[in-house]
Amino acid sequence: MKRWHNHLVARIPNQSGDSGPVEVTAEHRDASSAVLSQLCEEVSSPAPASKPLWVEVGHYEQNGFLNPSLYGFWVLSLLDTVPPEPQIPGLQELGSEWVAERVSEWASADEVDAILNGERRSLQSPNSSSEEFPTVWACVLDTSIETQIESTLTSLAMLLARQELVAQTPAEDVETLSSEAARVDEETTNIVGEEIRVNGWRNAARIIQARARASGFSLHVSYRATIMSNETVRSRMPLMRHIYNTLPSARGAIDGIVGMMTQPWRIAGSSPIQALQAARDAMDAIGVSTLTAHCARDAFVCGVGAISLESAPLGNPWVIRPENILEIGKDSAVIRTESGSETVRPALCMKGAEAPQSNYGLSLLEPLIVNSSNRDTFLKTLITSKVFQGVTTHVPQEALDWARTMEPFAARQLELIDNRVSEVFNPAALRLSEPAKTDIYSQGFARMEPAFGSIFVGSRETGE
Repeated sequence: MKRWHNHLVARIPNQSGDSGPVEVTAEHRDASSAVLSQLCEEVSSPAPASKPLWVEVGHYEQNGFLNPSLYGFWVLSLLDTVPPEPQIPGLQELGSEWVAERVSEWASADEVDAILNGERRSLQSPNSSSEEFPTVWACVLDTSIETQIESTLTSLAMLLARQELVAQTPAEDVETLSSEAARVDEETTNIVGEEIRVNGWRNAARIIQARARASGFSLHVSYRATIMSNETVRSRMPLMRHIYNTLPSARGAIDGIVGMMTQPWRIAGSSPIQALQAARDAMDAIGVSTLTAHCARDAFVCGVGAISLESAPLGNPWVIRPENILEIGKDSAVIRTESGSETVRPALCMKGAEAPQSNYGLSLLEPLIVNSSNRDTFLKTLITSKVFQGVTTHVPQEALDWARTMEPFAARQLELIDNRVSEVFNPAALRLSEPAKTDIYSQGFARMEPAFGSIFVGSRETGE
């Protein structure tokens, strides 16, 4: 039950408002950084309390594919160690095929196998942050400074409110936690927004600081110029692939965007028909459109993508593995080699989202981390409840009662999560027709690998 509390604490819904996207200029970047630095100072507590919350605020610049009303999101750090996952009693007797059949409405057989047998990784809950390992709030740069201020203060106020809610909610009332969290989020959003409009954002920051002190918490907030190092982005690539593999709405949006960008390729001009056809045949032979699709998907999902064009036109171009990309430029990429590194030029390079003062990219799926961890948790709960009810002769009555209660609850949460995922993307991207994967990706590469099998939110001290 405790892990579900942490998941719900970490999820911050999209802010509402009428502020549209703005042009990101050098002046806008500088002004945004200066104001958020001031905000972090104003809202921070003067000294640590018994329950300190450490937060760093940074900027995330999206490229138009995400919803203009997505003003920010939590970035949860990957933990180094994960305790072993307890086996589900009765699972070995029934088998994974039996399980996959019973949950086929919510997950594919590959996903069921991954969540039961794949690598588990843990993410740091905001309430287990520390000075060395703070939680990061990514504020979307493509919005007005007023919107950045309100969304950041609201996120910090929600973080406090969620801590209070979890502390006050008995473990047996976990089913009510989701609706209560939604109510608290709405109240907090309204209170912070009204305070900013009436008395200004500095006063709102002081009120949040006072609320933290009254609740036994302290807030320690600082501004970070770049929210992730290149090395951190690379370490999170299996996490981002997991999100792509397991969230249908996210996968459909990414594939729709990739298909729009790369299909169909068309060569036309005043040259003779035979010459144009020869050019088309040459492009088909080296698979330019397919390679570009893989490169674009790598960029959107992993943060960076690149194709080496060094051997073209005599030799075939090739997609560079994202984990091996150390830096990218306009027409070159520095890649990791067995002997160190080398520069590949010319290269077709792509980024997903961007961060100020960084020569690297960020995944478009970063805003979906908590949604993904929630989905893994509720899918595992659904599987467990199905197994318990499938082996009734081996399960205590108390466990059976739990399973009958939790099965519809978990199924309902899985449906809600997929709806929330679709809200992260630009509505125009969601309207793109999702092409068949065989039309845009190489055979056998519909899923992205290597990827984690499941993720959940836990504590750095215990891993759970």
